[in-house]
Amino acid sequence: MINPMELTGRRIMVTGASSGIGRETAILLSNLGAQVVLLGRDEQRLAETKDNLSGEGHVSISLESVSYTHLTLPTT
Repeated sequence: MINPMELTGRRIMVTGASSGIGRETAILLSNLGAQVVLLGRDEQRLAETKDNLSGEGHVSISLESVSYTHLTLPTT
């Protein structure tokens, strides 16, 4: 029987992964076989989330270290 929730071989990005619903979603997705890309503002809490994931190949990106100074908004 095919498991419709099987995520092996999929890479999924989760925002807000350092706490709450984002953290729990990331953990669930990893339990279903996905490689998870974690996004959040707190690098230490992202590392804690990553430590709780099943499997390998997960990536965490802290938005604390991202510079937004080069971004420009389009004018209308």
